[in-house]
Amino acid sequence: MPSQYIVVQVFDLLKGECLNIGVFAFDFDPEATRVYSHFVSNFDRVYAAFGWHKDSILEAIAEHAGKISTKEQMEDFLKGCNSPWSSLVATEKRGSLDEADELIIWARKTFLTE
Repeated sequence: MPSQYIVVQVFDLLKGECLNIGVFAFDFDPEATRVYSHFVSNFDRVYAAFGWHKDSILEAIAEHAGKISTKEQMEDFLKGCNSPWSSLVATEKRGSLDEADELIIWARKTFLTE
């Protein structure tokens, strides 16, 4: 069944750069509600790249997002990501012919660096 994925990124406004921190994968079928997610567990790369101080808030947000398992939960999370007050941004949905449970493995390997 065709599926889709979204990449979640941290955006540094001063540098104008993004780093990928998570991915969601889900079936294209609107009736299928299951979402697969994976977020990085080590944020040292983000802190070093942007010169940020270690902040447990970013890690707590990623931990919460990694537990998302339904499309409704994912949509609520993504609304907050793309607000003007958030350092998190999400890409547009991108399609794949793979099953969502296979797609999350590919997306994790392709877009995330631990």
